[in-house]
Amino acid sequence: MEWYIRIVQAYPIVTAMVQFGPFLVITHCLLDNLITREKNWDNLDKGLLSLIWFWIPAHTVTFILPKPYQIGLAAVWSVILGLILGYYNRKKVTYY
Repeated sequence: MEWYIRIVQAYPIVTAMVQFGPFLVITHCLLDNLITREKNWDNLDKGLLSLIWFWIPAHTVTFILPKPYQIGLAAVWSVILGLILGYYNRKKVTYY
């Protein structure tokens, strides 16, 4: 398939992520605060930045692929995201 067709296919995906992504990140943070009953907005900026460097590229690549490959790539993205979140959520261990 020609490269310009891929760009045309990517446009609605990127547009949807830019429109709904921030709403979903803020709603997720709000629901986390309701569940824990505390006001913690510390990592909201990291959540919004993750839209730029992870979610928009991941969804763009996923939805451009043919349907059978979308499911497999979505599973791969979930493993990669789990590794990224686990890496950044690790506790610092001090050895005595």
